[in-house]
Amino acid sequence: MYRRHIIHILYPVACLIGLFIVYQAWFKPTYLLTPPPSQPNAVEEESRDAPPEPHHDGPPEPEPEQTRLIDPSVVPETTHRELLETIRDEIEKGNVKTAETKLAELPAAIAADKTTRPYLSILWNNLGIQQEKDGGTAVSIKAFKKAASLDAKNPVVQLNLAHAYWEQRDPAMTQDFLEKLVTLAPNESFPHLALANLFE
Repeated sequence: MYRRHIIHILYPVACLIGLFIVYQAWFKPTYLLTPPPSQPNAVEEESRDAPPEPHHDGPPEPEPEQTRLIDPSVVPETTHRELLETIRDEIEKGNVKTAETKLAELPAAIAADKTTRPYLSILWNNLGIQQEKDGGTAVSIKAFKKAASLDAKNPVVQLNLAHAYWEQRDPAMTQDFLEKLVTLAPNESFPHLALANLFE
């Protein structure tokens, strides 16, 4: 069987490949990304247009936390106004036990009154925040539940209860509860995430 020798073809191909590699490695011109002098640099233009950033020597400022406390300064006009003010002051002083006892001992008529009911929800909510600082959500969840039962339309109160449910893995965090919370606080990401987690 006749075999044709292709050595005479392989040598020129090998030389061409070698020349190409040498050209790419040493002789090919490198193109810099700097623009020509006639065209202004886009980065320089942006830096000229943008106002100078303020210089901070210290650590970066933390992002503001979502407000979980509700301002209790406006006490409703009622015959029990002084008692509500006393409870508010006890919570603000950090006298959690005293405030909880006084809130629990309030007459049922105060909780049934339309003018005092939302304010009682605020007091229970703020009490829950203080309890959470001292003992965690296991201690505060009762206060948040009480606050939510007194005012079902307050988004801050309902969000605090949802956070407590989440941390305690409470079965009360149902789809219905989260859907109502999404309606109450549509711009808050937490109920959306919790709802997606529930569906998973």
